[in-house]
Parts: sequence; C-alpha cells; structure tokens
Amino acid sequence: MYRREGVTDASVCDLLTRHREAVNRQVMVPAQVLSRLVRDAERELVHQEGLAWEAGGPTPARIRQGMADVEVLKALLAA
Repeated sequence: MYRREGVTDASVCDLLTRHREAVNRQVMVPAQVLSRLVRDAERELVHQEGLAWEAGGPTPARIRQGMADVEVLKALLAA
C-alpha cells in the first residue's frame, strides 16, 4: 500500500537517518551565554517548585527533571 504512494524502504531509512542526526545534533554556544541561560532556567524552576509547594503539592516530575538537567549543565560548565 505504501509503495503505491511512493514510500520505499530506502526513503524510510533516509528519513530515520535524518531524524537521528537531528536528535543528536550539537551546537557550539559560548559558555557565558549558556551559563546565563542555565541560571535563568534554574531560577524559574525554583520559582515553579515554590508555587507547587505553596499549593500543597509535591514537586512535579518535569521540575525535578529540569533541575537534574540544570545540574548536569552546571557540572559540564565547571569542568
């Protein structure tokens, strides 16, 4: 059915290859810029965590994951 629409094994493989490359793409960012972004992200995550706490709820998983990501970036910047 898909072959009638022009979808081939090769085109699917090509699409998957391009997707994998996009997912693993790396870019160069000045450390100072990344540092500012990490600091701002951390402040916002702490703020969101405080709002959740004030509402009587636990820290949402997305905030915990964001804080873990911030810690990874801070460690990489310190290295």
